[in-house]
Amino acid sequence: YSSHGEVSQGGDVDLGSMDDMLSALGGDEDESAGLSQEEVSAAADNELVKLVNKIIVDAYKMGASDIHIEPMPGKAKTGIRLRKDGSLMNYIEIPATYRNALVTRLKIMCDLDIAERRKPQDGKINFAKFGGLPIELRVATIPTSNGIEDVVMRILTSSKPMRLDALQLSASNLQTFEQVLARPYGLFLCVGPTGSGKTTTLHSALQHINT
Repeated sequence: YSSHGEVSQGGDVDLGSMDDMLSALGGDEDESAGLSQEEVSAAADNELVKLVNKIIVDAYKMGASDIHIEPMPGKAKTGIRLRKDGSLMNYIEIPATYRNALVTRLKIMCDLDIAERRKPQDGKINFAKFGGLPIELRVATIPTSNGIEDVVMRILTSSKPMRLDALQLSASNLQTFEQVLARPYGLFLCVGPTGSGKTTTLHSALQHINT
């Protein structure tokens, strides 16, 4: 994967390259010398909005299940990692000056309290309102140190549940599963590591009994 790759937003709007966005966030003294502070701030805000959208779009296109935003104290850059097939992989790093703005933007997208930094918060982003892709993101923030917050986003595709026979279970397991679901009482345990398909399995089960 190259950060120079062109990724379209919702298939229509070109978000540009990641390097161009990071360069714009970093600022150019020659280009910004003739601009007011408000104009420079507005331009940076616009680039940040596009950057957040691109991070989510790229993660979805790459088949990632989670996005981890990991700000570091001091002047260290904010690391962003993606979870794919259960493993975390490095994605990009954001300049330290934008770590608070990045977290604030994500909080705004899921209607969380941007003034609260000392308590964990949970929310959801309907990305169709921002990026055109039919996906939702489950967002969790947690305070770490020095007023810094980590953010984890789980990507949830907004699509119809799969049929039970499309889960690629063995014939015997599928038969047992259907027998368990047919019972009017009791429960079964659905376990596995991150990204293994627990939610997909449960949604398929609910669709199967929802008659």
